[in-house]
Amino acid sequence: MIALALGRFLARTPWSSAMALFGVTLGVISIVSVHLISASISQRLDGLVPVQLAGFSHFLHRSDIASSHYFELRRAWRKGQLEGVTAIAPLIDETTDIEGSAVRVIGVDLFNPALVPEASSKSNSAFDWLGVWVDESLIDKLDLPVNGILDAPPGTLITDIGPAQEILGWPPSRLSFLGVQINDTFQQTIDLLENVMPGFGSGFPSRTPAVALPDGWRLTTIAEQHPARAFGKSVLFNISALGLLALLVAWLLIYQVAVSWLRRLWPVFERLHVLGADWAMLRHYFLVGMIILATVSSVVGIGLGLLLAQWLLKAAMPLENIKLQLDAWVVIKALGSSLSVCILGGLFAFHRAAQKPSSSLPALITLCLLLIAAGYCLLEPATGLAGGFFSIAVLSLASGFTVIPLLRSLRRVSSWIKGPYLARLSLRESIWYPQEVGAALSGLILAVATAIGVGLMVESFRADFAAMLERRLDYDMVAEGDHAALAALEQKIASNSSVNRYQVYRDTEIRIRGLPVSLRVARVDDQEARRYGEFDALTATEVLLSEQAARMLDLDVGSTIKADDSLMSVAGIFSGFGDVQPRVVLDQGNTLAGAASKIESIGVKTSDPQALLSRVRVDFPGLELRLQTEIRRAAMDTFDQTFAITTVLIAIALLVATLSIYIAVTSMRLNRRTGSRLLLTLGVNRVESIGMDFALGIGIGLVALTLAVPLGLLFGWILCNIINPRAFGWTIELQLMGSALLQPVLMGLAAAVFAGLLRGGRAEEGYANVRR
Repeated sequence: MIALALGRFLARTPWSSAMALFGVTLGVISIVSVHLISASISQRLDGLVPVQLAGFSHFLHRSDIASSHYFELRRAWRKGQLEGVTAIAPLIDETTDIEGSAVRVIGVDLFNPALVPEASSKSNSAFDWLGVWVDESLIDKLDLPVNGILDAPPGTLITDIGPAQEILGWPPSRLSFLGVQINDTFQQTIDLLENVMPGFGSGFPSRTPAVALPDGWRLTTIAEQHPARAFGKSVLFNISALGLLALLVAWLLIYQVAVSWLRRLWPVFERLHVLGADWAMLRHYFLVGMIILATVSSVVGIGLGLLLAQWLLKAAMPLENIKLQLDAWVVIKALGSSLSVCILGGLFAFHRAAQKPSSSLPALITLCLLLIAAGYCLLEPATGLAGGFFSIAVLSLASGFTVIPLLRSLRRVSSWIKGPYLARLSLRESIWYPQEVGAALSGLILAVATAIGVGLMVESFRADFAAMLERRLDYDMVAEGDHAALAALEQKIASNSSVNRYQVYRDTEIRIRGLPVSLRVARVDDQEARRYGEFDALTATEVLLSEQAARMLDLDVGSTIKADDSLMSVAGIFSGFGDVQPRVVLDQGNTLAGAASKIESIGVKTSDPQALLSRVRVDFPGLELRLQTEIRRAAMDTFDQTFAITTVLIAIALLVATLSIYIAVTSMRLNRRTGSRLLLTLGVNRVESIGMDFALGIGIGLVALTLAVPLGLLFGWILCNIINPRAFGWTIELQLMGSALLQPVLMGLAAAVFAGLLRGGRAEEGYANVRR
């Protein structure tokens, strides 16, 4: 009998059932697509760190490290003096030039079976202790025995310690650093959760365990050792956190669905209870219906999420051939998220329907404590990305908590509303039933606020990025490619009368305090210094640091820095948007300039860029040549593609919020039954009925915007001043742009109006529709 009553109810309310199914499916789609995209990118990022290095949790550095230092430290470890360390090994990781190609030489102890490279299926060579493992790009470029072919980034070479030293021209005792494995339960838990949420580990600041090391040693984490990988993981954490937005809005939708359904089913349940049905049994039947809804949504959402992920990756990286595969974690997340959302939402709604309204004091006290914790997370950088997003979550919760008090306050002053009677009636209705519309309003507020916050961050970022391009793209043409060809090009353009100015850039990678940084050497005169926001030329003892380098090394303008026994002062700090690795810029007269001997690129300023480009292409066909306009256009296109997934996720959240508002409106219309019959009797026509629905949507939208706009501004400030500096080391100046505010506001208002105008059948509305 109970199942029959529920089935009859669902059959008579197909619109509400379909909207609920659609809303939860959208939430699952966002979860599945974000996970698949993140897992694919995370796998590529992990490929940047060979498994021979990724197996270590930390690395040990010291100046002029030699094999004697390793043996000394190993003796101390075997005596139990290095508590927590479970493994230690010598390593070499350097980049050198071999026959005109930049090669990353990685040397490991091959006597350790765990460090022996696994070659790809294309490998068929016999093992040689003096041999190397290389990627496909180096097969025909090296006069060395090849043990196997690696699935690795171009220019990767792995071999034993001895051959690596010979390739680099090092003495037999020299090493790069030591790899250690330190037992850390917290980090092991984070690594496990990476399977559930790719990029999760980057949300927490790197921890440096307390290990009693001898003097002279510096311990670094794998994130500090490989900043490019850490940079990418931070991007994934941001995307995954934003992907949870649609799931949160879907939870509010499900709660709204449960409230609406229970509102109509409760008289039936009361009759069934009188006939002998236990309330626990009624609750179980109701939850079974919610579980069926969750299961169907999961199956559909997994398939559509896969298609969305493929489309987004194709749009963001059109030249890449990426294949996505469903794994167990995707299915677990999809089913787990939808089931938890439906079951918890149904349980809470049933509990609220069966109980009288209780005091909200415990919830208020809990919220105050959470707000205090959120304030601490904003002020304390050590809480990392997780702390920043925790603050956003708490503020979202606080906004939802204030919805019902706000509606009650507005209801008390609703008599102030002026205008036509039917419009006033609908506007008052939009604020008259806080319990029924509160959850849906919270979802719309959260979606619009997120759209505003992300929009402000993106537009502010775009403005700063464009300003940086304006400074950096000072040269009309840039040439990159073969070192020898670039050296020949330098000699040719030096005597070209049409060339007003040219600049030669030499890049390499060095370590400062054991941390890898990108070193750029150039003639940093006044004009070159202005490209980095400075006005004075660099002296032989001055350097410029990117924001990432300054944060990583904990340096500021005027600080001194030591590298390779050279003591230099920091003359300025510049924005390095897009840099995946910290950067140091110095003049060619600096004593450290000799570390970069190969020309990497040449910038040319000329009166006729197109003519020069044509001549250089003929003389140097192997070089990659780009005009300033091409570089600018490509940079801005890449910028827009980067935020494509963000736009889609926000659109999904807004769509789910619209469905939630529609379901809330259908529930509110149950209160209109008597008044609607009276209006019908008084002769209200179709146009006037539509006008009432429009006014209802406007009222709901305006109430949502009352909280969404200030909350969105706060989100924008957190994203610019807290999230981005912690994730990437960039400082973005928040700029209140009308376009970033107006578009989300109009979208939120349009969503509320659409939900107000949309109607189901007569059974859905619960009363006779006004004659159309």
